[in-house]
Amino acid sequence: MPAKPVISVKCPCCKMILEVDTRKERVSSFRKGRHLTDDAQEGEDSMDVAVRDHQDRQGRIEDDFLKAQTGLANQADRLNDLFEQAKDQVRDDDPEDDPDNPFAGGKKVWD
Repeated sequence: MPAKPVISVKCPCCKMILEVDTRKERVSSFRKGRHLTDDAQEGEDSMDVAVRDHQDRQGRIEDDFLKAQTGLANQADRLNDLFEQAKDQVRDDDPEDDPDNPFAGGKKVWD
C-alpha cells in the first residue's frame, strides 16, 4: 500500500495540526487544532464532541453545496436570458444588413 501523500500530525507543544507532505518532506500547512476536552459541554466526552463537530461540518458542506447549486441555476437562467435578448436583437436588426448578402444595403465590402 502506497504512503499517503499528506498526513496530519498534532504538535505536542502548541497543539497545532501540521499537514505534512510526505513526497516533498515538508509541512504544507498548519491550523489550530480542535481541543476536544476544551470544547466539551457539560456531560460530554471527547467522542460526543467529535461527533458534534462532524455533524456541524456536514451541515456546512451541505449548505455550501446548496448555495453553489443555486448559483449555477441562477447563472444558467441569466445566460439563457442574455441569449434570448441577443436573438431578439438580431431579429430586430435591419434586414438590409444581411451578412449573407454583402451587396445588400449599398455597403462596400471592398475598396
